[in-house]
Amino acid sequence: MVKFGVLDKAFAKIEKQKVPLGILACLALILAFVYQRDLRQFIQPYEPFFKLLAWVLAPLATVLGFYLGYRSKKELINHSVGSENKLVKISKDLSNKSNEVGKLQAQLDASRLDLEKSQAAFVAQQQELAVEGARVRRLDANLRRVTDGGHQLWKAYPPRPFTQYYEWLRAPQGAKIITIGNLKGGVGKTTIAANFAAYVSKHREKPVLLIDLDYQGSLSNMMMFAAGIEEIPSNVNKLFEQDSTLETLAEASVHLAKVLPRGWIVPASYTLGSVEGKILLNWLMDPDEKIDARYILARILLNPSVRQRYSIIILDMPPRLTLGAVSALVASHHLIVPSALDKMSAEAVSQFLQVAHAIKSDLGLDLDLLGTIGTLSRNSQLNATEDLNWSRIGEYCQKLWGADREFRLARTIPRKTKIAEAAGEAVAYLSPGNQGNEIREIFDALGDEIWDRLFGRPGNELPSPQSELLPAMISAHESV
Repeated sequence: MVKFGVLDKAFAKIEKQKVPLGILACLALILAFVYQRDLRQFIQPYEPFFKLLAWVLAPLATVLGFYLGYRSKKELINHSVGSENKLVKISKDLSNKSNEVGKLQAQLDASRLDLEKSQAAFVAQQQELAVEGARVRRLDANLRRVTDGGHQLWKAYPPRPFTQYYEWLRAPQGAKIITIGNLKGGVGKTTIAANFAAYVSKHREKPVLLIDLDYQGSLSNMMMFAAGIEEIPSNVNKLFEQDSTLETLAEASVHLAKVLPRGWIVPASYTLGSVEGKILLNWLMDPDEKIDARYILARILLNPSVRQRYSIIILDMPPRLTLGAVSALVASHHLIVPSALDKMSAEAVSQFLQVAHAIKSDLGLDLDLLGTIGTLSRNSQLNATEDLNWSRIGEYCQKLWGADREFRLARTIPRKTKIAEAAGEAVAYLSPGNQGNEIREIFDALGDEIWDRLFGRPGNELPSPQSELLPAMISAHESV
């Protein structure tokens, strides 16, 4: 390769002085033009010299042209190589930047996806909080219904009866289910339940089932002590379990064979209160359980297989509007309301009838008010005060349940020492001697009136297959 280092240096110096040299060249040309005649005269004597100089300068010009061309080409090559290197470097930088941008884009996409997931989770959480908030508010309102004495437990949620509820309830054959209740204690409802059951078993010779729904267990104590059974288990608790079956009822029923060969009872004790509270709380918090808590008892008692075993099923309702009380009304065909004949008791009847009628309307029940029974009268004939309060009770009944019927039963229950003495330990109907005969006369008259209202006058009773099933029923219960 040809090296032109010296020339490069020389031309480098010339380039540094190119402006002055250019000016001198221009001045020289101007002077030559101005003094061209004089220059011609000056050159002619030296013409051979100038020709020789031309022969020398021509190769130099050629060399100079070659050099300048080479130099330009070299600069172009260097510039091209430098540009190419720059382009490669820029390309590499762009590639690196592109990779970084790709990574950033991937991070951005991942961040956007995380954000979308977080937003979706936040929305879902907000929705859950809204649902939970509504649930808490509903639960609070329901708890207030229970705790504030509003007696509106049954309205906590819309009714959700099981599929066969109305079909089973309205089936004409089978046991009549009766609730004996009042929200005022001490009016004789347990006494009437026990003695009416004795009337059905002994006088009518029909199978009867008692269900004690009061955690105090007064009916259970009375019936089981009379039958010589000292241990009082709270078997009724089992009937409120979500998975209770007909076998559950058979296991829970106690045969009162010693005193009532055709009588059974599902007893209750103090543990019923805690069981009711637990079931109620679970239902208020989760109303979508398999069975609506208000219909659990009805699902068992209204079952045709149960109703065909008995003539009458009697539910002794507690003097409070508990889950058991509401369940009793939901499961029943008829309601009987005992009441003492003082002013306070009469007003309590009015309040209870309003509550019972509201439950009937709100839950769509077929519940019928069979009648009211006057209790604890001082004599067989009512005095003026008792008669006034008894009339008021009749007016309350007709106002709410129909003005075309007489709801008061003719037979009232007087305040009898023997009846009071038997309460809690024995069944007055089963008392021996003359006093027993007198008591049976009272409850037979009351029982006949209730029976006639249930099945019609004598001779018009519905056919009852229960007596044919009785031996098998006794055997089945005793085997359990």
